Amino acid sequence: MNNGGSNGEPMADYRAHDPVWLKAFIKRAHELNMRVLLYIRGIENYAAYQNFFETYLIKNRDGLYIDWALPFAMGFAKATSKHFSVYNYFMFIRSLRKTVGEYGMLIDHAILQTASSYAIFDAAITGEFSVLHSGLLESPLISTSYAGMSCTGIHLIAGNSPDRAIFSGQKAAGFAAGLGWANHPFLDPDKDFASCAAFTKPLWDIITSLSSDPIKMFNPSTEPISFAKCTNEALYPIAYKDKFGNVVVIVANLSDKSISDKVEINMSVLGIKSGSLQVLNIPGTHAVMVKKNIILINSMSPYFFCGIFINGQKAK
Repeated sequence: MNNGGSNGEPMADYRAHDPVWLKAFIKRAHELNMRVLLYIRGIENYAAYQNFFETYLIKNRDGLYIDWALPFAMGFAKATSKHFSVYNYFMFIRSLRKTVGEYGMLIDHAILQTASSYAIFDAAITGEFSVLHSGLLESPLISTSYAGMSCTGIHLIAGNSPDRAIFSGQKAAGFAAGLGWANHPFLDPDKDFASCAAFTKPLWDIITSLSSDPIKMFNPSTEPISFAKCTNEALYPIAYKDKFGNVVVIVANLSDKSISDKVEINMSVLGIKSGSLQVLNIPGTHAVMVKKNIILINSMSPYFFCGIFINGQKAK
């Protein structure tokens, strides 16, 4: 932009500094089968009237990445620190959806994820938690309590390089695996994407072993459901189900000590009529064994996790 602004002080102008370069960049991204999302701020909602799609982007393919998208953001949707206009917020976001198209992308980046964000955005990303590291990664109980305030999970994104190290290690990967969070690979100029994303790739590989995107999550840390039984409270199980009835179960050790235990899986709670447990031998995960519907864990290292695939049939 000619003037990128700084969170409203000063305001951004949302005019391309070099239109020729921007068009060439987007053209090359499309050639690589990528989507492009341009950045705007919710507190500068006049950005919605810019000619992004008329001039640069493709409707129903590309999209917008909206920072400060929380309804309570000052200066946005007639908000104060304690009140906001639900109607005005909805109408503004609806106008953005019309701009990007039904199949375009809208990503929300806000201070706190909310149920309303998940209802109207394709993805929701929390704000930079630079001052909350000790709380978010201190204990699963504190973390899940915080997530429960927003009815959602947490996206671990940090604001600067020193902070990023905390959210890019095994502990962050373990918390995401066991609690249903999302990790955020931080790109640095001297590293490629593969190395930046290496800490979260094992979790990604487990979830993508499903035959479709997950359509249902079984998360005992945030809902009253119990599909797995074990004796050690530091083991956190979670499961994802695809549209074909297949399930992946993840068990994470969210403690600073190695753990050995047995985890018994209740197939009926997962909606599986019959199925067998198969160990996902994915690099970066803890190796386990299975016996019928029991996962046998031996000396799982702190903040590591395992993945189990269940080729199931939907219960009738």
